[in-house]
Amino acid sequence: MDITCETHPPKCRVTVAGELDLATSARLRTALADVIDAGHIVVELDLDGVTFIDSSGLHVLTWAHAQTRRIGGRLTLDRPSRSVTRLLRITQTEALLS
Repeated sequence: MDITCETHPPKCRVTVAGELDLATSARLRTALADVIDAGHIVVELDLDGVTFIDSSGLHVLTWAHAQTRRIGGRLTLDRPSRSVTRLLRITQTEALLS
């Protein structure tokens, strides 16, 4: 999995490519925690390059959503891939994370 961050305070765009699963979700959580801890209250998460996502990846997304809300910010999912969209629909979290 590749993660890149473009910062434009107070906003940060995080682009994720590859598989977001048990083996990689901790890396994304750490990257998002760093962004949020740095004071970026608007986090745009570009998920167009995510080829697979499992429940651990979904957990990171819901965690990041809660963390940004806690500091008065927001998390937006930009261009979720087909895999991400499918999982959000199946788990009925699409409205929460859209």
